[in-house]
Amino acid sequence: NEFDVAIPVRASHSTFDTLRWLGALLVQVMAPTFSRESQAAALEARYQSLLVQLRKFKLEGINNHHFLNAAHQLNIPVREVVPETWVYGQGAKLRWLQSTVTDATPAIGVFLASSKSRTACLLSQHGIPVPRHGRVNSADEAVRLANTLGYPVVVNPDDGEQGEAVQAGLRDEKSVRSAFDAARGKSGHILVEKHHEGEDYRLTVLQNKVVKIMHRQAGGVTGDGRHTIQQLLEAEEQTPYYQDVIRLNGFSRLSLDDEAMALLGERGYDALSVPPAGERLAIRRRNNISAGGLQGLVNVESVHPDNLDLVVRATRAMQLDLCGVDLIATDLSRSWMETGAVIIEMNARPQIGVAMSPGVYGDVLATLMSGDGRIPLVLMVCETLRGLPDATQAQRFARDNACQAVASASGVWANDRQLTGPFATGFDAACALLLSPVASGLLVLPAAEIVRLGLPADRFSRVVVVRDQQADATARATLHSALRMLQAHAPQPGFGQVAAPAPATSLPG
Repeated sequence: NEFDVAIPVRASHSTFDTLRWLGALLVQVMAPTFSRESQAAALEARYQSLLVQLRKFKLEGINNHHFLNAAHQLNIPVREVVPETWVYGQGAKLRWLQSTVTDATPAIGVFLASSKSRTACLLSQHGIPVPRHGRVNSADEAVRLANTLGYPVVVNPDDGEQGEAVQAGLRDEKSVRSAFDAARGKSGHILVEKHHEGEDYRLTVLQNKVVKIMHRQAGGVTGDGRHTIQQLLEAEEQTPYYQDVIRLNGFSRLSLDDEAMALLGERGYDALSVPPAGERLAIRRRNNISAGGLQGLVNVESVHPDNLDLVVRATRAMQLDLCGVDLIATDLSRSWMETGAVIIEMNARPQIGVAMSPGVYGDVLATLMSGDGRIPLVLMVCETLRGLPDATQAQRFARDNACQAVASASGVWANDRQLTGPFATGFDAACALLLSPVASGLLVLPAAEIVRLGLPADRFSRVVVVRDQQADATARATLHSALRMLQAHAPQPGFGQVAAPAPATSLPG
């Protein structure tokens, strides 16, 4: 049997590798001599080998993956222009994204957010609450500043990301020195700041609106009055959430290591203590998911307007269009001006995540995009190279079909003005047109290029076929293959059977 398969992929080689592996697997499993017991090891080895091949195509971080999936669900065309940088949409309607950095994110905003001290300096000038802090160059300086600020304090890299090397709630000189040494291993710029008690929230702001709020808690256990901390931790690791974490990372992020034992010691506990029912014991000093933390979704409607306004003002102050704001507050349902709050970090490239809000990436794309981001495209398929129109003919045909721009191997034109020189292929020229700020376009491609390279876009408002009466059997077969490939990408059923007139009467056919 033969099947036509259309699969959205980042790199076609990854799909080919997977389909080849799957085909070989099916042949082996369906063989009369197949034995699961005797051949399991060989199957597992081939599977692991496939995973090694696929990792070459792995996307960095989580945002790109979720944005691509959302674009597929919303039927928005996507193209990777350089590694980790994507364009969503076409022509005048396209938007650029690099993770959660958009084409409207100014470099100055990214620069400001890359430093906690710069962020705090700027926000404080706007009257936005931030922790008191200072930079230190040695463990001795860190201790002196901690004594000045008053314990507890936080030690962290000024330029760190995702909570790396952050240690909060430090209450003595020994822990400050240890935290400084750990932070120095990650950065040459270390901050000591006043620790503020409260709940940790991440609020995602897009174009002056809060679109998602997560309540973050450090990894730990909750007492039940009957089991030891060690037993509670072992039970926590068996929950579906932490089992997924272990499967993804290969190890547990919750263990009674030195950090955990120090935190328990501050509360007067050890591994064999039995905490009372309902008491929450953190075994990590930071709340990040990467450190074993937990998170829960907060309904934006339940948050006091003053708190929403605070993080929106902070985002505007940083000149950012999409931002993750880390806020410490005791109760989001009450105004920060009543209860107190501080913004501890602004993230110009926030990890939004799909936890408890699977549609958030689609919501972000829908806000950024104009509809599905498509422009009207007419595709001219030429049976042979003799059928290719020259520049004048192509521009005349474009005008007659209400196309603002035209692309062929000889170049790209917009509003009758030549924008580029020639390209190696019409496919490359079409891709260039789709990156240009045009409202519509005519794409001219030989049938052989479509068969060899594929389509530069996945949908066309019209397809015109230029036949050549002198075409040989090979050219006719190639055109047939190209039209078969096009059937799912244009609105007219059976268009491939219709021969359109050539754009110039001098052409044969």
